[in-house]
Amino acid sequence: MEWVAPASYALNLHALPVLACAPLVVALGLFMLARERGSPVGVVYFLLMLAIGAWFVGIGVGYLALEVETARPWHRLAHVGVSFIPALALHFAWSFARPDARRRWQLAAVWAGSGAFAVLGAASSWYYGEPHRYPWGLYPGFTVYGVAFLVFFAATFVRLFSLLRRAGRGLHRTVTAIRRARLLAMAFAVGCLGSVDFVPGYGVAIYPFGYVPVAVSVVIATYIIVRYRLLDVTAELAARQILETINDGLFVLDQDGYIRVVNDTLLEIIGEPREALIGRRIPRALRQLLTPAELASIRAGVPMHNREIEYRRRDGTLLTLSFAMSVLRTGTSDPVAYVCVLRDISEQKRTESRIRFLAYYDNLTSLPNRQQFEEQVRRALVRAAHAQRMVALLFLDIDHFKRVNDTLGHMHGDALLQAIAGRLVGCIRKARPGAPEDSAVIARLGGDEFIAALYDLESQDDAARVAERVLAAVSEPVRLDAHEVSVTASLGISIYPYDGNDVEALMKHADAAMYQAKEAGRNSFFFYDRAMNATMLNRLAIEARLRKALENGSLSLHYQPQLALHDNEVQGVEALLRWNDPELGTVAPESFIPIAEDTGLILPIGEWVLRTACAQARAWLDAGIPLGRIAVNISGRQFRDRDLVARVRAALAAARLEPRYLELELTESVVMQDALHTRRTLAALKAMGVHLSIDDFGTGYSSLSYLRSFPIDTLKIDRSFVRDIAADADTEAIVSAIIAMARSLKLGVVGEGVETEAQRAFLLAHGCKRVQGFLYCEPLPPSELESWLRAQAMRAAP
Repeated sequence: MEWVAPASYALNLHALPVLACAPLVVALGLFMLARERGSPVGVVYFLLMLAIGAWFVGIGVGYLALEVETARPWHRLAHVGVSFIPALALHFAWSFARPDARRRWQLAAVWAGSGAFAVLGAASSWYYGEPHRYPWGLYPGFTVYGVAFLVFFAATFVRLFSLLRRAGRGLHRTVTAIRRARLLAMAFAVGCLGSVDFVPGYGVAIYPFGYVPVAVSVVIATYIIVRYRLLDVTAELAARQILETINDGLFVLDQDGYIRVVNDTLLEIIGEPREALIGRRIPRALRQLLTPAELASIRAGVPMHNREIEYRRRDGTLLTLSFAMSVLRTGTSDPVAYVCVLRDISEQKRTESRIRFLAYYDNLTSLPNRQQFEEQVRRALVRAAHAQRMVALLFLDIDHFKRVNDTLGHMHGDALLQAIAGRLVGCIRKARPGAPEDSAVIARLGGDEFIAALYDLESQDDAARVAERVLAAVSEPVRLDAHEVSVTASLGISIYPYDGNDVEALMKHADAAMYQAKEAGRNSFFFYDRAMNATMLNRLAIEARLRKALENGSLSLHYQPQLALHDNEVQGVEALLRWNDPELGTVAPESFIPIAEDTGLILPIGEWVLRTACAQARAWLDAGIPLGRIAVNISGRQFRDRDLVARVRAALAAARLEPRYLELELTESVVMQDALHTRRTLAALKAMGVHLSIDDFGTGYSSLSYLRSFPIDTLKIDRSFVRDIAADADTEAIVSAIIAMARSLKLGVVGEGVETEAQRAFLLAHGCKRVQGFLYCEPLPPSELESWLRAQAMRAAP
């Protein structure tokens, strides 16, 4: 196109809006091209905007021309731009909708058509008619070939709208997909109104305002592309998005070591502004954490992976970072850049540290736990074996710690354990002056149990001295808020190599020695000995079999009658528990009942005894056998059970037995433990109609004032006093005093364990009304006692 002098143009206000739209659409195309670098769809969209801009420029400048020859080249430029709009618009929609690849020939055909019309419009003299002069300026005239282009334009856009409709009704149909497809269709539909600009070419004097809907269409389409991310995902686009969205800090160094790229995550991690990093070297605080060898390796192109470093920010915050670096190369050349990744693993390290602490330390006292204790002792035993030295294990248990928890609450109980743990640590260290700190370790096993190990001992006396200091330290009062608490401890000691060659055996034997200290009265320590271990093993065997006794039916009840002294009339029977185990044989009550008490097994066993005795009494009464009352012993653990009254009521109801036939026997020491609870429980049982008696009277301790206030019916003189009546004057005096006291308090008296005629005569002479013992009948199983009762009833009959 030849150069045209400026004098060929005139100021035309009608041309200015058209020309103003040209840079707008081209600018939007450039914006999308820059924003979506590398996206083919972005390139197509830019070319579409360029074609529309060429149309606007050609038409607008043509309006300004004063001569036909000057206007004709610009009109040809406008038509070249218009010719490519169908192909570019369809290509854009094709990339968005992604139809079947087999139909791609349609897109190729449209491109061929657009190219042909562009060539015709630019080169053929007969394509255009003579330009018309209108009030707004010169406008190109069109021939029949222009009609063919409009048909081509309409057909292309029909296909374009069908693609958009398909995109809105695809397999992955969502509200968003439908909305963006409809909006795009609306944008192109508005743009199609621009075809009104072709009307003046056929002689119709109408101002060509088609640039307005086309510009509006471009703005709407650009918004939809940005809003709904319609452009292709490319490597460049993905890299840029990943750089800003990954949770790791990332920066890129050039080959000279200067930072060129950083992401926002890195700035947040190290607490530096972007301008303090771009164009500078690695911050000194980071660079100093790498060794010279590591820096040399990096310069040599060797990647670094997951190097943990401690980094302190400017605000003083100390972070643990995982640092990695890789090298960027172009082919086999020298490194051109370094990609560095920083990950903040401070929280992860704190979590790992906490997990390690919980794995090896007690959370309450911060002392080593069982696992760490055992590991340390195993190593100490190896050293002791080589050095031929002794190792002592001290197993400690707080006496009656449960009372503190029950009385003051678990929070105060925990505070007490913490205070004792602190004392034990100091005591173990101070008790062996001159010994290194690693010559002893103390751990908490759980609950109120602690264990200490003393290494490199010369004699057992060293362990004894430490044990004395420990017991003294534990017994000192502890202030818990407004309470001052004093406790004691029981301690057992085992010695390597005498009491075991491994940590498991030593701990077991120290535990056994501790139990011996408890049985000896607590607040003391004992060394382990094998005889004691045999006793403990027997106890464990009894406990294990006792847990299965109810299931396998090896428990039973025998019954011993109680008779009136003056006429031998049966006034009741006492239920006595017996155990005949398949493996252990017959086990004496004094051997297994204390174990049942300690372990809590007495509760289910005691309930079974109560229900079985009530059912047996009901059976005898239904059979017409004179019975009186049936007496059942209640243990201390049972009596402290808050549900005792309900259990008694349930047992009576299940057996359909009237309460007046039941007598409950309690020991003297049990009754005196908690006066308030005792009074309430006894009152409830008495109100029910149950008979109450004190068993083994005289062997425990009692207060006569309490005894007088409790609703007791009977005192049972312990068999140990009855046995020594004929041989000991003091015993005779005690028995006489008990009978006299019972008479003054209007209580019944039963003499237990009567085996000789002399014992019977003494009790009768001093006013005892009722007795039981082998002199009359030994405890018998139900069937045998039933025969004895029938025979006794026949003997007593007139």
